[in-house]
Amino acid sequence: MKWIAGSVAAVLGAETPVGIAGDFCFSGICSDSRKILPGSLFLPLCGERFNGCDFAEEALKKGAAAVVWPRADAGERSLPEAAACRAFFVESSLKAHLALSQANLKASGARTAGITGSVGKTTTKDLLRSLLASKYKVKATLANHNSETGLAEMLMSLDPSYDIAIAEMGMRGFGQVAELAKIVSPEVSVITTIGESHLELLGSRRNIALAKAEILDWAAEDSAAVLPADSDFFELLCEHAKGRIVSFGINNEKADFRLLDTEVSKAFREAEEGVRRIVFGQKVRFASPSGEHTVFLPLPGLHNCANFLAAAAAAVCLGMSIPEIDAALAGCSLTEKRLQTEIFADGTVIIDDSYNAAPASVKAALRLLPELKDVCGRSIAVLGDMKELGENEKAMHAELGRACRECGVDILAAVGELSRCLMQSAEAEGIAAFWCADWQEAADKVSELMKPGDCILIKASHSMELDKTAEALRRVLKQN
Repeated sequence: MKWIAGSVAAVLGAETPVGIAGDFCFSGICSDSRKILPGSLFLPLCGERFNGCDFAEEALKKGAAAVVWPRADAGERSLPEAAACRAFFVESSLKAHLALSQANLKASGARTAGITGSVGKTTTKDLLRSLLASKYKVKATLANHNSETGLAEMLMSLDPSYDIAIAEMGMRGFGQVAELAKIVSPEVSVITTIGESHLELLGSRRNIALAKAEILDWAAEDSAAVLPADSDFFELLCEHAKGRIVSFGINNEKADFRLLDTEVSKAFREAEEGVRRIVFGQKVRFASPSGEHTVFLPLPGLHNCANFLAAAAAAVCLGMSIPEIDAALAGCSLTEKRLQTEIFADGTVIIDDSYNAAPASVKAALRLLPELKDVCGRSIAVLGDMKELGENEKAMHAELGRACRECGVDILAAVGELSRCLMQSAEAEGIAAFWCADWQEAADKVSELMKPGDCILIKASHSMELDKTAEALRRVLKQN
């Protein structure tokens, strides 16, 4: 959109600076002082580890015409003298960012889709983006940047050439999904699952369902709600839907989009430096309101069937046909560290699923191990703490010991304090298990014991940094 000074002031609820004409048109809005263009408006972003106000003077020297000055975020920092007559005064950098991004969304004219859920939201977002991109120009939340800042950054990058914006909405407590949904007002809202993540703050799965339902409370009046029919909170979610409800499920015969059967397959592709990628997929037969269909989904696991059905339902709501969805699936791509599977020169396989973890997603990843028994030897699971599970967190970790046995895990490396319970339960199931304090100890111990042909699954909450374990093991395997 054209960023006219008077309009910017109205959006921000601020006075137009006395040194800027009300009809002055900024060349753009920029939050990175290294990328300032002459005539732009500098919007400093402020977080726990940085404060963009420190770079306001630099931005002005590089040609910024004005700055947004967040009083609360600036603290004791002084407004640069050069900005004395060229500052829009606001209280919060984040609120200013969100207000401007909402204005840009409206100016772009893009239709909107919002996705939230305990697990599966990033995969569903990636699938929906890939499907829609075959027909429309689409902008989506980058990776898992599903906070207020990530949403604002995505919306600020829109222009009138975009047809659809897809917003992934994360949360840790009540009101956070609402804050994002207010900005987007989604035409299509998707809730993937209601699981155990965030129990620590919300106390019960019902409260988690209510927090996720905020996306429906703030959806557009004529919106569509894509909801999980398999969930025990399906009816509660339906009560919050404003428009039509489209259900999906893998264990519910009444779901609008429902799984009928699936057949797993895998393929090998050359990558680099003697490393090959193992690409898992499955032939999926499902029913929709338009009949029965069979497609090839280039992702493994029943959980990804559910993610696909949610994405397909949303894509249909946004104007795609099932044949178009089938054709688009070949180009689907996921955010890295989501079941990223590589086979090295000595036959060792690493499944890097270190992106994040919850009990359901860990079990889903473990179910992949039996599919590799024909190309691998031992199965090694490197599993770390799962965060924000509440008062039953130890029991939830211990429960994974049985899942490890059922999926044929031979060796378990349990990483983090909570995973001591997992190690103990795995030992009770007859699995050779050991404990590691952190990602580095896990990398060291696993690199010492792994043998050619082993299959190594790596998964934990993102804060456990097991992506570093995966990278360390990759380096060892490439050197051998």
